[in-house]
Amino acid sequence: MRGNAERARLARRRAAALARRAQRSGIGALGAASFALFAALVSALGEATGMDSAAAIGAGGAMLLYEYAGGYVLVGVAAFAAAVVITVACMRYREKNMRKTQTKEESDE
Repeated sequence: MRGNAERARLARRRAAALARRAQRSGIGALGAASFALFAALVSALGEATGMDSAAAIGAGGAMLLYEYAGGYVLVGVAAFAAAVVITVACMRYREKNMRKTQTKEESDE
Protein backbone atom coordinates (compact mmCIF):
# COMPACT_ATOMS: atom_id res chain seq x y z
CA MET A 1 0.00 0.00 0.00
CA ARG A 2 1.01 3.55 -0.60
CA GLY A 3 1.48 6.02 2.19
CA ASN A 4 -0.14 9.42 2.42
CA ALA A 5 3.07 11.21 1.42
CA GLU A 6 3.41 9.13 -1.74
CA ARG A 7 -0.25 9.65 -2.68
CA ALA A 8 0.10 13.40 -2.15
CA ARG A 9 3.25 13.43 -4.31
CA LEU A 10 1.46 11.53 -7.09
CA ALA A 11 -1.53 13.88 -6.90
CA ARG A 12 0.73 16.94 -7.18
CA ARG A 13 2.52 15.37 -10.16
CA ARG A 14 -0.80 14.65 -11.89
CA ALA A 15 -2.06 18.17 -11.19
CA ALA A 16 1.13 19.63 -12.66
CA ALA A 17 0.75 17.45 -15.77
CA LEU A 18 -2.86 18.59 -16.21
CA ALA A 19 -1.80 22.22 -15.82
CA ARG A 20 0.89 21.80 -18.49
CA ARG A 21 -1.67 20.21 -20.81
CA ALA A 22 -4.11 23.08 -20.30
CA GLN A 23 -1.34 25.59 -20.94
CA ARG A 24 -0.38 23.85 -24.19
CA SER A 25 -3.98 23.93 -25.40
CA GLY A 26 -4.13 27.65 -24.54
CA ILE A 27 -1.03 28.29 -26.60
CA GLY A 28 -2.52 26.33 -29.49
CA ALA A 29 -5.67 28.42 -29.29
CA LEU A 30 -3.61 31.61 -29.40
CA GLY A 31 -1.76 30.30 -32.46
CA ALA A 32 -5.05 29.56 -34.19
CA ALA A 33 -6.33 33.03 -33.31
CA SER A 34 -3.14 34.60 -34.72
CA PHE A 35 -3.54 32.68 -37.97
CA ALA A 36 -7.18 33.73 -38.22
CA LEU A 37 -6.14 37.35 -37.70
CA PHE A 38 -3.53 37.01 -40.44
CA ALA A 39 -6.11 35.58 -42.84
CA ALA A 40 -8.52 38.39 -42.01
CA LEU A 41 -5.84 41.01 -42.65
CA VAL A 42 -4.95 39.46 -46.02
CA SER A 43 -8.64 39.46 -46.90
CA ALA A 44 -8.99 43.10 -45.80
CA LEU A 45 -5.99 44.00 -47.92
CA GLY A 46 -7.65 42.33 -50.89
CA GLU A 47 -10.88 44.23 -50.29
CA ALA A 48 -8.98 47.52 -49.96
CA THR A 49 -7.26 47.05 -53.31
CA GLY A 50 -10.19 45.44 -55.13
CA MET A 51 -8.16 42.33 -56.01
CA ASP A 52 -8.38 38.71 -54.96
CA SER A 53 -6.13 37.61 -52.10
CA ALA A 54 -3.32 36.18 -54.26
CA ALA A 55 -3.01 39.37 -56.28
CA ALA A 56 -3.37 41.50 -53.15
CA ILE A 57 -0.32 39.86 -51.56
CA GLY A 58 1.81 40.85 -54.53
CA ALA A 59 0.29 44.29 -54.67
CA GLY A 60 0.82 44.93 -50.96
CA GLY A 61 4.33 46.31 -51.36
CA ALA A 62 3.40 48.22 -54.50
CA MET A 63 0.76 50.14 -52.55
CA LEU A 64 3.52 52.01 -50.74
CA LEU A 65 4.91 53.21 -54.05
CA TYR A 66 1.61 54.61 -55.22
CA GLU A 67 -1.06 56.84 -53.74
CA TYR A 68 -3.00 54.04 -51.98
CA ALA A 69 -0.66 53.84 -48.98
CA GLY A 70 -3.51 54.61 -46.56
CA GLY A 71 -4.94 51.09 -46.72
CA TYR A 72 -1.54 49.52 -46.18
CA VAL A 73 -0.87 51.76 -43.19
CA LEU A 74 -4.29 50.97 -41.77
CA VAL A 75 -3.65 47.22 -42.00
CA GLY A 76 -0.24 47.70 -40.36
CA VAL A 77 -1.68 49.69 -37.48
CA ALA A 78 -4.47 47.13 -37.00
CA ALA A 79 -1.94 44.28 -36.97
CA PHE A 80 0.22 46.11 -34.44
CA ALA A 81 -2.75 46.82 -32.18
CA ALA A 82 -3.85 43.18 -32.36
CA ALA A 83 -0.31 42.02 -31.53
CA VAL A 84 -0.25 44.31 -28.49
CA VAL A 85 -3.58 42.94 -27.27
CA ILE A 86 -2.45 39.33 -27.75
CA THR A 87 0.86 40.03 -25.96
CA VAL A 88 -0.88 41.63 -22.99
CA ALA A 89 -3.36 38.74 -22.80
CA CYS A 90 -0.52 36.21 -22.83
CA MET A 91 1.35 38.07 -20.11
CA ARG A 92 -1.73 38.25 -17.89
CA TYR A 93 -2.44 34.57 -18.49
CA ARG A 94 1.09 33.63 -17.50
CA GLU A 95 1.06 35.81 -14.38
CA LYS A 96 -2.28 34.32 -13.35
CA ASN A 97 -0.92 30.79 -13.75
CA MET A 98 2.23 31.69 -11.80
CA ARG A 99 0.12 33.03 -8.93
CA LYS A 100 -2.01 29.87 -8.94
CA THR A 101 1.08 27.68 -8.89
CA GLN A 102 2.60 29.65 -6.02
CA THR A 103 -0.57 29.48 -3.94
CA LYS A 104 -0.87 25.72 -4.58
CA GLU A 105 2.73 25.17 -3.53
CA GLU A 106 2.26 27.24 -0.39
CA SER A 107 -0.92 25.38 0.53
CA ASP A 108 0.75 21.99 -0.07
CA GLU A 109 3.61 22.80 2.28
